[in-house]
Amino acid sequence: MTNFLLFKSVDDMPELPVSKATMSWNKTGSWRTLTPSHQKKTAPCNFNCPAGEDIRGYIELIRKEKWREAFELLTSANPMPSICGQVCFHPCQANCNRHSFDTEIKVRQLEASVGLWGTENHKQGKLPVVGKYRVAVVGAGPAGLSAAYYLRRKGVAVDLYDENEKAGGILEYGIPEYRLPRSLLHRELERVLEGVDFYPGKRVGRDVSSEDLAKYDAIFVATGAHKSKILSIKGEELDGVEAGLSFLKRLNAGAKIDLKDKAVIVVGGGNTAVDVARSAYRL
Repeated sequence: MTNFLLFKSVDDMPELPVSKATMSWNKTGSWRTLTPSHQKKTAPCNFNCPAGEDIRGYIELIRKEKWREAFELLTSANPMPSICGQVCFHPCQANCNRHSFDTEIKVRQLEASVGLWGTENHKQGKLPVVGKYRVAVVGAGPAGLSAAYYLRRKGVAVDLYDENEKAGGILEYGIPEYRLPRSLLHRELERVLEGVDFYPGKRVGRDVSSEDLAKYDAIFVATGAHKSKILSIKGEELDGVEAGLSFLKRLNAGAKIDLKDKAVIVVGGGNTAVDVARSAYRL
């Protein structure tokens, strides 16, 4: 039996697509030659995150106001989210799908917000040592801190050595204060170092011998990549010529650098070069 749809007026009728010509060119239905297939692919934000963060996952938790769960998911891949939220070059944002729609999601700011919440609210509690293993970590920069952080959460005892008086490596001695506030850095590192035995001012080969390290079950070497590239040109060994990282280390260590009324040339255009240029301008 046929059911008729009745409308009181033309205005009540919905818009309907009408073809004025044959649709035989559109080979669908019984004409098709391919079967649709479902392909699961990684979201570009997740795929382009060097730390392997589940960005979609913690943004969804933020949307539901589940800050604790978002913080725990984020720190399962990255122990220092508030720091990354300040200084990461955010390839996740650069590859966000929403670029073609309106604008990218501000992932870096969201990460910083989750990290700040964790610094202020998350209580780790006592981290027990499980088993007999003890690991030495040489270098308290981002890599060494990350290794120590995850080893402690696995119940492994960790001794962390660094030749500097403060932990952080390039975070403390390389990135300028205006880009990474030291108050934020130190609060984050205090949380990361929970349960870790940290020995500052201890240089391997001077204060710590190979015999000392041989007592450990494993050694994780994370001495960083602090050696600057040289141009191999005449004159770069003269007074007044300095590597960018060396300049930043002196500045961040509290050295008095007088550049007032002096001309400064910065060779290079990467992150270090821009940090040097902006720091020199502030001087």
